[in-house]
Amino acid sequence: MAYSPEQTYLKFLAKINKGNSEYNITCDKALFSSLINEQKHKWVRKSLVKDKDSVLIDQLQEIVKDKQLTSPSLKEEFAEFQFTDDYYETIGGTCKAEKEGCKQTLRMREIKNQDENLLYYDENNQPDFDFEWTFFTLQGNTIRVYKKGFEIKEANIKFYKTLNEFDVEGYVNLDGTLSSNKQLELADNKIDEIIDEAALEFSRIYENQLGSQLSKDRTNNN
Repeated sequence: MAYSPEQTYLKFLAKINKGNSEYNITCDKALFSSLINEQKHKWVRKSLVKDKDSVLIDQLQEIVKDKQLTSPSLKEEFAEFQFTDDYYETIGGTCKAEKEGCKQTLRMREIKNQDENLLYYDENNQPDFDFEWTFFTLQGNTIRVYKKGFEIKEANIKFYKTLNEFDVEGYVNLDGTLSSNKQLELADNKIDEIIDEAALEFSRIYENQLGSQLSKDRTNNN
């Protein structure tokens, strides 16, 4: 079970006070929550870069999701589906296609929007029912699966979801509302990695503030 927000906070305090015998370095919960949310995104980006060159993606299995897409809006060159707004990056997918009464499952990959025309009219890369492949593009919270000489009935997309927002009780937000406990939906060892990075970032902030204060004190004493 994942650490509670309070446990995460206490582990963070222990980390920033490591080697400090007086254990007197503090961090308010508002800054702490901000640091965790900032570092969780960096952790995902770092993991994706590392795992793209490996057949092992265990690091990110907890944030992999599948979504079944049905009832498309049919256009001449593509079938458009409503997607989800909680995706971070797509992995790939398949779609169910039909041509002259023959049904086929096609594999598909995401392409950049600006490459759509280039690939669509390229004989070696265009959607092909017989070769069982096509491509898709993302348009906000919709996804366009391209077709050529066949129809698309439904699709399934695998993707990395965005990590949920972290928060901890004990401070007042800028809009006047009270903070609430929202734990990260990750295994403890993954949260430990995020805590480590948040503690490093806090140390940089703390040391810069300390250095600025010392410089100010020296100026005032001269």
